[in-house]
Amino acid sequence: MIRLLHFSSLFPNEQQPIHGVFVEQRLRHLLAGGEVSARVVAPVPRLPWDGVRVAEREERHGLVIHHPPFWHLPGLGMWLAPWSMVMACQGLVQRLAEEQPFDIIDAHYFYPD
Repeated sequence: MIRLLHFSSLFPNEQQPIHGVFVEQRLRHLLAGGEVSARVVAPVPRLPWDGVRVAEREERHGLVIHHPPFWHLPGLGMWLAPWSMVMACQGLVQRLAEEQPFDIIDAHYFYPD
């Protein structure tokens, strides 16, 4: 079995159920073949003035989705968002890799997110 890490800033969550739904559908079809297992990390931007919060872990269609928040400031996003995303996700990805190493990383970065 191929072990996949799916890392994407474009993936649905409880607050945005159609955000990147085509990416989720693509992954679900890939997993349906039974030859691939996946861990999903889908970071979500957090704005300092926005009270909307996405759960850091949720389950959708039998998949556990991790949504680590990263700080995002519009207008500075292209410069700071990638760094902020790395800082927010690095520990989680390392823990997931220690639990079960990945064979492939499938990554998507959407700007502006």
